[in-house]
Amino acid sequence: MRANLEVRLKAMLGEVAKARELTERAEFDEAKAAFLKLRAQCLKDGLKSAHVSWGLAIACDGMGEFDAALTYVREALEIDPLAIPYQRSYSVIVEHIREKLGDEARLPDDATTPKLYELLLRAGEGDAKSHLAMARHLVHRGEHGKAAAILEALTTLTPTCRDAWQELAVARRSTGDESGAAYAEIEAAALEGHEPLAFAFGPTARG
Repeated sequence: MRANLEVRLKAMLGEVAKARELTERAEFDEAKAAFLKLRAQCLKDGLKSAHVSWGLAIACDGMGEFDAALTYVREALEIDPLAIPYQRSYSVIVEHIREKLGDEARLPDDATTPKLYELLLRAGEGDAKSHLAMARHLVHRGEHGKAAAILEALTTLTPTCRDAWQELAVARRSTGDESGAAYAEIEAAALEGHEPLAFAFGPTARG
């Protein structure tokens, strides 16, 4: 029985090498399928492979499937939390979500905004641009009170973020808070030409 397992492991190692080659060629669909097949085989044989989970995370990240990417990279880290490549991939995936959410070309009505924002919040990795994107989405939906709550926290922790003050003025005015809106406009005007400072807040960020 041991001999049979060793034969299967040898074959699986060959499949891992092929899956990694697919990843390196940015053929992420094929790589994901290959790693999923390997993962199923591991489960069947009662094995745990952090490397397979890591490979899946990278493939999913390449496909923009960030929820799955975070799930798999966390799975890899649970097995081996001291693996530097896994920690690095976690950071890369989070940064990709931030870039996607904080893209200046993102429209306020983008339906993916809440999901991406929730992923960052659950990971404790929210930053100024992501909070701002969600606030704009809420303003677009007419949920001005919720938007104001996010923006008030953002301007408290990142008072140099001019865009946040501008959006807060809009949100406050929409809720009938004229004095609050005027104050936010004054703060925004004072920061004209000032470079915004990114600042994470919310759940405690990973160390």
